[in-house]
Amino acid sequence: MSRVFAGLNSTDLKDVRDRAILMLLSIYGMRANEVAKLRLDDIDWERDQLRVHRAERREPQVYPLLPSLGEAMVDYLRGVRPVSSD
Repeated sequence: MSRVFAGLNSTDLKDVRDRAILMLLSIYGMRANEVAKLRLDDIDWERDQLRVHRAERREPQVYPLLPSLGEAMVDYLRGVRPVSSD
């Protein structure tokens, strides 16, 4: 997996997005549909927590937000994600 991350270019916008997605998949074991459904409200920046809505659970599963993932997500949100009111 480290070779996959090493092959990502930090200045390529698609790679910035892909780094955050790959971290969610590999570190947290999220499924593609769980990543797609992730919303900004699912990230608690003050408590460094990530809430994942799993299909088989009634309540979201809460994980610690690792600093490396937080940085990757901030890079995506500030540099890649289209401006939106959501």
